[in-house]
Amino acid sequence: MKIDKHEMEILDSTGHTRITWDADKADEVTNARRTYDDLRAKGYRAFRVKKDGGEGEAMREFDPHAERMIMVPPLVGG
Repeated sequence: MKIDKHEMEILDSTGHTRITWDADKADEVTNARRTYDDLRAKGYRAFRVKKDGGEGEAMREFDPHAERMIMVPPLVGG
């Protein structure tokens, strides 16, 4: 089954931002990959989850075919 839109949710101090892309559109994939790479460089952790809310798994690299990603900022100790 082909997924129409893939999504990345970015959790931050403002709540969250959602980015979507079509895996068949190179420009959309490039923008999503750039966002992923920028966030990972800032210490964000990435998790792949199913849109139905199934169990997630850590991601080490961008996958344009992931149904849904959640980007979590680094924890700040106190």
